[in-house]
Amino acid sequence: MTTRGRFYFCALLVLALFDQSRADTRYDVVPTPAWVVPAEMAASKSLDSDSHKGGADYVLVDHQIRLDAVEFHYSRFVTRLTNVSGIEDHSQITINFDPKVERLHLHSILIRRGGRSIDQLRNGRVRIIQRENNLEVQLVDGELTFHLVMADVRVGDIVDYSYTLERRNVEWGSRNFGRLQTQWSDPVELLRIRLLSPSGRS
Repeated sequence: MTTRGRFYFCALLVLALFDQSRADTRYDVVPTPAWVVPAEMAASKSLDSDSHKGGADYVLVDHQIRLDAVEFHYSRFVTRLTNVSGIEDHSQITINFDPKVERLHLHSILIRRGGRSIDQLRNGRVRIIQRENNLEVQLVDGELTFHLVMADVRVGDIVDYSYTLERRNVEWGSRNFGRLQTQWSDPVELLRIRLLSPSGRS
């Protein structure tokens, strides 16, 4: 390899490492916050065959929101995969966030199989994607998508993942806004919404 060729190779390697370090700063992996109260899930219900047509049952959908100078929105989803269709629809995890005002804190992404817990943050394939869905109307919002393709997903697996979005929007000051989905096309055994606000705050 010539000196010129070695220089180009080194330059490309440095650029690749720099790009990877940028991606790593867009989210982190941290323990579940102390203010989060774990959900007490009931024993799994026996659902009739019609309920399995979608391929997945939500064992738990848990949202906990803490309003303060900074807004924290914790989410946990526990899903049982009941057939091949469920694997196709739920073997990928996508989380949208706006890096200008939000920080993504991942807690865990697990496949539970029998008595085992398989860490998909280690075994899965992670990418950060910038989609820009509104380009056709000349809008660029800079929103990113955390995208993880899980490895070795099987019928009967339980997918259990949780994360927190930390939101700092100085334009809104102490005001907050948001919306949560309360109706699902797949069966949901337990849906919980918990809101924490400073005492005396309207």
